[in-house]
Amino acid sequence: MEYREFCEGLAREAGAIMRSRFSHLDAIRYEEDASPVTVVDEKINGLVIESVKKTYPGHDIHGEEEDSLENGGEYLRVCDPLDGTIPFTRNIPTVR
Repeated sequence: MEYREFCEGLAREAGAIMRSRFSHLDAIRYEEDASPVTVVDEKINGLVIESVKKTYPGHDIHGEEEDSLENGGEYLRVCDPLDGTIPFTRNIPTVR
């Protein structure tokens, strides 16, 4: 599978998760720096790890909520699952 095709499909899946939970405030926990983390952050981060491991098993993933770094691979993918968590938790759309 081409990287671009893979990434676009993954982005669409993540978008569906975001849209399905946008107006439903999920449980929020706070990091030590007081930044919020939602269920959506965790679900999308998990989706990225699962999808990358399945399609590109030699790639590592550094996620904001969770990592998969066991390969020491040539490729490292970085995941910020929900860019704009604070507006998201306040139901403020950030579409450009």
